[in-house]
Amino acid sequence: MVVFLALLLLSACNEQITDVTWTEVDVPSFDWYQATGITEGSDTTDIDISKLRFDINADPDYTYYPMAWLDENTLLCMKTKRDPFDPDSLAAITLDGEETILESNLEESVIAQAQGNSVEYAPCYSMVLQDGITFATWDQENKTLNPVYHFQDGYVMASQQFFSPDGTKAAFTWAPELPSAAWRIRMVDMATGDVRDLVPPEWETDAENTVLFSYWIDNNTLSVTESDGLTAEATCISWTCTL
Repeated sequence: MVVFLALLLLSACNEQITDVTWTEVDVPSFDWYQATGITEGSDTTDIDISKLRFDINADPDYTYYPMAWLDENTLLCMKTKRDPFDPDSLAAITLDGEETILESNLEESVIAQAQGNSVEYAPCYSMVLQDGITFATWDQENKTLNPVYHFQDGYVMASQQFFSPDGTKAAFTWAPELPSAAWRIRMVDMATGDVRDLVPPEWETDAENTVLFSYWIDNNTLSVTESDGLTAEATCISWTCTL
């Protein structure tokens, strides 16, 4: 079971990152897929389970929702009761069906991402995630998720690519309240748990409320887009941020 240690929260350092390079990129209009780095037509929840050597739907009492591959042999799932249909736990299941409960007594449905041995999971609130996002590392030998950082400072856009390609860093846009014009990008070092914030350049706009998106271009570069709406008619501005 995942154990949330208060000391992990106290050790997080929310200083601002200033030694980065921001380069404005010409973007004629707002495009959701371009801003989030998501390929149009792709289903980010579609997990290939063809490698499993057992029937994941064979249990008469529970349903298993595949969420992410923790390693080449282990699938992270949300386990729910069939009747009533309620979230139950996070489980790691091997290709042969061996189950390890990682966290029990879930109160909400969750969404998850994984890259390398880095894992993020959070209560699912449609487009916006509220407090309760957990970043952890997967210990394949001991079959445990080890918490690195637990976000509880505000609101996070759900449509994000949290991890750098090598899985060593996480980044996500967040705001202390909604609606907001005070978006930031939080960076998490997955090895140390150190936390710092990126502040985007000031954007000269008349909009009182904006939305910020980011995604990783490579291990040291983020694409960042700020918009005053979510339609093609919205005004927006984009940058690349080199760490």
